[in-house]
Amino acid sequence: MDGKRWVLITGSASGIGRATVLLLADKGFGVYATDLLSATLDDLRRVANIRAFQLDITDDADVGRALDFIHAQGSGLFALVNNAGIFNPGPLMALPMERLEKW
Repeated sequence: MDGKRWVLITGSASGIGRATVLLLADKGFGVYATDLLSATLDDLRRVANIRAFQLDITDDADVGRALDFIHAQGSGLFALVNNAGIFNPGPLMALPMERLEKW
């Protein structure tokens, strides 16, 4: 491919994930920036060294499509930064069991 080392980063739309995407892209790494919602990645699509796409890490079919896409690029992966997470403000004890079982 292009000789770059490629890194896949989940949870890339904001915060630490976004900062990591931008830092690695600036340092010359190729970055697969992913997030639950594709629209949250629109601005990253315009940055050199970044390929942004939607990825729900809790959906096996979605993960399979991401793997297929990466294989098709011929880049392989140098690293994975699994930054995706959920935001549930408040005490854990106050969350309904159904919400905890979802994740």
